[in-house]
Amino acid sequence: MKVALTGKKGIPAQILIAFILSIVAGFMYPGFAKAIKPLGDIFITLIKMVIIPVIFCTITTGIAGMGDLQKLKRVGTKMLVVYVGMTFVACVIGLIVGYLVRPGMGVTMYAAQPFTQAIKTPSIGDFLLMMIPSSFVGALANGDIVQVLVLGFFVGIAIVGLGNRASAVKELLEQGVAISFYIVDIVMLYAPIGVFALMANAIAVYGASLFGVMLKFILADYLAALIIAFLVFILPLIVYAKINIVKAFKDVGAVFLLATSTCSSAASLPLSMETSVKKFKLPKWLVEFCLPLGGTVNSTGAAMYKAILIIFAADFYGLTLSVEQMIVTVLISTMLSVAAPGIPGGGIVMSAIMMNLMGLPYEVVGMLAGIYRLVDMAHTPLNVIGDIAGAILIGKSEGVWSNEEYVKESEA
Repeated sequence: MKVALTGKKGIPAQILIAFILSIVAGFMYPGFAKAIKPLGDIFITLIKMVIIPVIFCTITTGIAGMGDLQKLKRVGTKMLVVYVGMTFVACVIGLIVGYLVRPGMGVTMYAAQPFTQAIKTPSIGDFLLMMIPSSFVGALANGDIVQVLVLGFFVGIAIVGLGNRASAVKELLEQGVAISFYIVDIVMLYAPIGVFALMANAIAVYGASLFGVMLKFILADYLAALIIAFLVFILPLIVYAKINIVKAFKDVGAVFLLATSTCSSAASLPLSMETSVKKFKLPKWLVEFCLPLGGTVNSTGAAMYKAILIIFAADFYGLTLSVEQMIVTVLISTMLSVAAPGIPGGGIVMSAIMMNLMGLPYEVVGMLAGIYRLVDMAHTPLNVIGDIAGAILIGKSEGVWSNEEYVKESEA
């Protein structure tokens, strides 16, 4: 089997090589690895530059591509059930693993650093208001992903409702999708350099943490991630979708590496969408509808982390959680994870809010902030790959995807 190393087709292999070399550079040349961090920041900034038009244009054309409101209602309901269900189950698994491993036991107070950022815990009413853009242009200009999703959702529904009268707008947005992804293709040529810089810096800064007092927490987090990957993603895909899992692992490889190195679901969205259409052979309209929304609704990694965090904090402060408190932990973690921003480090603030809502001292978040990037390298791939897995399950239930076509078209 020949593996392309140059041009657009060679980007996955280039990212893999960059990923491996970055680990070596991070451990052997930490000074150099820290110095090249701006190269990684440039990559993240380039992705941010195009992410808002990608999300707005794809969500509107995805809804418009369904053609009728009944189909939108049916697929939208399935999407919510699948993605919120995944997040809920991930939270339960995180709670169980945290309770069995007890990562907070034996961690002493001197390791903690005060978390000084002001915490604003919004009410349910405030949260709903924050989702609704106050103006059309403002949502796009401010780059608020949730508001852009809501705006795109309404525009897509309007296009479906107006039918042929909005055909010109639909065509314009489809052209917007093409332009946005062409820009993404250009940016992805820089991806190997960005991935190398980001990962090398992460290893140089956080590598020593693997052998520190937080080792138990990191191991619990990674163990829960592996269990979720198997029970929530792999098992349903094999049993229900009958997918060729070996081929699926190969096809999702580049997305996994990009998500791991950037720790950003939003930054990984363009590549995950392209992979879903071109490699997994999912319908374009389904991908454009599910994946942008999945980036917000489906946060399996974030939910798992918050559940483990509560167990960690309780053990750290010598507290015992009741069954009722554990149930509340699952519910709050699921809701907060659905609202979590898909940006690097966004989970730190959401974790502090979680601690506040549970009535626990949130200063312990400062202790974990130092290693958050390290554990987030497990959370983000879970979130991103979970979006793709969910879209495949929905596609299977809608009769628009089958493993036979997936394998046949890929071999053709």
